[in-house]
Amino acid sequence: MRVLCLTNLYPTPERPSWGTFVRSQMESLRPLGVDFDVLLVRGWESKWNYLRQRGEVAEALRRGYDLVHVHFGLTGALLEGMRTPPTVVSLCGDDLLGRSRPDGSVDPLSLPMVWLSKRAAGRARVVIVKSEPMRRALLPLRESEVVPNGVDFSLFAASPRAEARARLGWAPDESVALFAADPAIAAKNFPLAEAAMRALMLQGIRARLVPFFGRPQAELVDAMNASDALLFTSWWEGSPNVVKESMAVGLPVVTLDVGDVREYVEGCEGCAVVGRSAESLARALAPLLAAPRRSEGRERMEPLRTERVAARILELYRRAVGTGPGGAS
Repeated sequence: MRVLCLTNLYPTPERPSWGTFVRSQMESLRPLGVDFDVLLVRGWESKWNYLRQRGEVAEALRRGYDLVHVHFGLTGALLEGMRTPPTVVSLCGDDLLGRSRPDGSVDPLSLPMVWLSKRAAGRARVVIVKSEPMRRALLPLRESEVVPNGVDFSLFAASPRAEARARLGWAPDESVALFAADPAIAAKNFPLAEAAMRALMLQGIRARLVPFFGRPQAELVDAMNASDALLFTSWWEGSPNVVKESMAVGLPVVTLDVGDVREYVEGCEGCAVVGRSAESLARALAPLLAAPRRSEGRERMEPLRTERVAARILELYRRAVGTGPGGAS
């Protein structure tokens, strides 16, 4: 099967962490007989690129693909008015739920993006969302398939804490809470993470909050192995990759109840889903910082190995092109 991957999320030399989950998913399909090309829409450089690159899309479609897989709904707007092969649209989070303002409300400037993403989903043969809350958000427009992003177990794996700290240049004896996101992104709610650390200080617990973003995945894995806990405070999410990746490494996770995290985190030794307050976060973090440990998260992530998710994606591809159960002939 020949597939055109149309996306605004894919790693580049200048943005090595940008859309790594899309690359991981697409690469996991190669052993299953999927040959793909990537057409990257550079929307972060200019919104006008969504218009400027329509010619590139039209030229690519003339090469004769069996299927187009759109990652991030807004990118699907480039297909408007074009004759295309069967299309699969993966909605990733903000494209369906909207972007957050600092107070947690939806930024009205993101609503046109949501409308365009829903329009692209409405034209697709198959729509993939990352979590059950996203599926409900898309109804009653249309049905969708819940397929979270997979986790590469060969990359996200435990290694000795001391060695990871040495590679990063971190002090061997400090307590560290990892914030694996850009603090400037309002949806990630960095002020709440800072408030949780202040609450810890009032308990006499000294720890460093480390924002870590925009770096190659290998360095992110080191940061996870070097840290004592992941602190996750987003206002909302689809299915946050960093939570699942941290669990695969064995890093304890303290998170708010967003997206599908409760499904994976609740009841996992060394992890916690807590209320939306600095005090709740601090109470859950305190024992993890006082006595560093590994979590049992890797076992929980077994169903999300990239190989298992790839098999499910291929099944949906076959349905879209009409060669699998329920396919459109």
